[in-house]
Amino acid sequence: MIIIIGLFIIIIIILAYVIAHNLSKNIIDSIFASLTVAIVLLTIVLVWQTNFIQELTYYDVPNYPYQGYEIITTETVNYIDTREGNSVIYEVDYLVKYSKLNPPKSYDVSIFLPMDTMKFIYVEESRGIEINSVRDRQNNTIIVQNKDYANPFLLHIIYASENAIYPKYIIKEIPLPYVKNNSVANDSYFVRIENNGAYFIQNLEIHSNVTEWINDNLTYLKNVSWTNQTILIYDEDLPIKKTIIDDNGIVNWEINLLNPGEQKTYYFRKI
Repeated sequence: MIIIIGLFIIIIIILAYVIAHNLSKNIIDSIFASLTVAIVLLTIVLVWQTNFIQELTYYDVPNYPYQGYEIITTETVNYIDTREGNSVIYEVDYLVKYSKLNPPKSYDVSIFLPMDTMKFIYVEESRGIEINSVRDRQNNTIIVQNKDYANPFLLHIIYASENAIYPKYIIKEIPLPYVKNNSVANDSYFVRIENNGAYFIQNLEIHSNVTEWINDNLTYLKNVSWTNQTILIYDEDLPIKKTIIDDNGIVNWEINLLNPGEQKTYYFRKI
């Protein structure tokens, strides 16, 4: 930017000197006249080009690339949400900046994904600018069409990995007796869940074996029928699901909002 302005001033001075020299044959007068003309010309041009110079200064390197475009990953969030399939979900924000001096012929961008992906769930421009997106499976990229030539371009992409999630390797289930009036209740119990995985659990559907729980941890319930029973599951004090333990002793339910290493206790009660 400094070089451009310097060259611009030199050109103005040379032009002013030529004009002044033609108006006066005296060298001293030519110098003073050229300076006066240069100042006048420079003032006129600067006033005329104020907006251009301000934009050029604001969008100059290193704020924007010298040519083409630059893609910057600004934020990455990953979590487990089995409502979107048995996989890890990734949410990534990208900032795309196009050169103001040498913009590309096409404003479409190709985003490389760092892993094999199962599917794209959501692609948007964060400010609501209209876009189209096309999956290139061969190169593991997504091509996003910047229809409005927005600069900068703010992308929010959500995709799912192809790596399957197995709940039994992620969480630890610890059934605990429910004590009521100083005695163990035979119609309910607690289950402590621990997230032993590396990802935040947004939602995780699991299939718990109540029969194994009773045999391994809740032996006092062996003489109580738990198969084909309707139960109500509580997260803290809030009921979150009404479901049935099937004839094999399996109950299907979900765990929500659990950080890696965090524990949460759920309450199971027959109704």
